[in-house]
Amino acid sequence: MDDKFFHTTAKRVTENGAEPSIDGIFTVGYGNRDFETFAKLLVENNIKVLIDVRREGSRGWSPLYTQGYRHMADRLLRLRPHDKAIHYVAAPEFGNTFDSLEEYDTWLHSGKGAGIIKSWVYLFDSYMHLGWNPCLMCCELKAIKDNKVNCHRVLIAEYLKERLLYWTGYKYKIIHL
Repeated sequence: MDDKFFHTTAKRVTENGAEPSIDGIFTVGYGNRDFETFAKLLVENNIKVLIDVRREGSRGWSPLYTQGYRHMADRLLRLRPHDKAIHYVAAPEFGNTFDSLEEYDTWLHSGKGAGIIKSWVYLFDSYMHLGWNPCLMCCELKAIKDNKVNCHRVLIAEYLKERLLYWTGYKYKIIHL
């Protein structure tokens, strides 16, 4: 299949016909934040889709989240008013199983990783067409620490940005919350 298959020529508009205000590709780490603080951060940045890139999203969060994906999805969708609701998407295929971020980056740019990215570029482009800000989530609070990449979500965001530019012609910035 030709990589240009994903090229979009349609004008981007929201349901009311206005141009969507997509700021970029967002990433967030929940770190030690409680749910209310975390949800407020997402709402303040107009996040509409939270993409969980942890390998095992049902583990490794504070006791408020130990019930896993379904519990978080339910809480995010119940945010009020309704227009503040956030859709939760589990993407364990992006989970880091490597000993170093360099190994993960190599995998991401190779066969299987590149194939996964290709399908997500299509999804990101679809979300952005709807005017929804998508956000990659992992557990590391700081994406960049001491001027170094500190979490694999940074690598995913950078590669998505590169592929979105290539396949759609749109240039997005990366915003770490």
